[in-house]
Parts: sequence; structure tokens; C-alpha cells
Amino acid sequence: MWTAPIAPAELRPGMEAPPFSGLDLNGQEISLKSLRGRPVLIDFWSSTCAPCLKAVIPTRRIADQRAGSLSIVGVSLDEDRKAFEAFVYNQHLPGIQIFDGGGWRGPIARLYGVAQQGIPHYVLLDANGRIDAIGDLKDLEDDIARLAATPR
Repeated sequence: MWTAPIAPAELRPGMEAPPFSGLDLNGQEISLKSLRGRPVLIDFWSSTCAPCLKAVIPTRRIADQRAGSLSIVGVSLDEDRKAFEAFVYNQHLPGIQIFDGGGWRGPIARLYGVAQQGIPHYVLLDANGRIDAIGDLKDLEDDIARLAATPR
């Protein structure tokens, strides 16, 4: 898995999102850059996180409402790949799901400063790969609607 070597000191809206790639459930390599052209919601989660479980239904609703106009990339902070796979299948997680592999110290989690933020943690990118908003899912819904409605 490739990631940029150093995370920015603090991610904020307007910055280009740190690039990363990872393997999806089928072992296919997915890069963040390959998703440009539509907004992307990055969802950091873990199968052992109760708030992450509660966020599954709203995440699926957003995925259904914004199908074709929003990409969702889930990044699992699980250390056990089987726990990751079971959670994705059992909860019917939408979008692309990536196993970061190192828990809180995984390369993508470190790149995005997730340990300082806690999970679930969401980063919304515009169609050009710039950070539009960071925060809780409920706080991002208006931003998602605005970006997903923008003509491409």
C-alpha cells in the first residue's frame, strides 16, 4: 500500500487531500486520485466502534440518495482483516472499503490524523480532490448535498 510520506500538520478545507491507495475487498488497488471527477466522502471506521455501527444506516442512506454523484471510501482501522470483512458484509457498507491494516497506526489513518480526531471520522472532498469539509456525518450532510448536486 502506498501513502504519502508525511501528513500535513493539520488538514483543513481548501487543501488538496493527501493521496493514498489501498486494496479493496477484492484485492483491487484503489487510489484516491482515480476517483476524481466527483465528490468523495472518506469514512474512517472500525468494527469495534459503537458510534461507527450507529453511522452505518445514515451512510447507506446517503449512498443511496447520492448514487452516481458521490463516491464513498471507507477506511477500516481494524487490525484483523477478518473482522473488517465481516463488518463490511454484515452491515452492507456502501462504496469502496479499504483495510488500512495497522489500526490507529495504519498508514492512511496516520496520513489523515485520525488518532487525534477519533472515529467515526469523515473527510469530504470536492470533485478536484480538495478537502471541502471535515467532521461528523450529520454536520456534513448539507455539504454533501451541495457538492453532489453540482453539475459536472
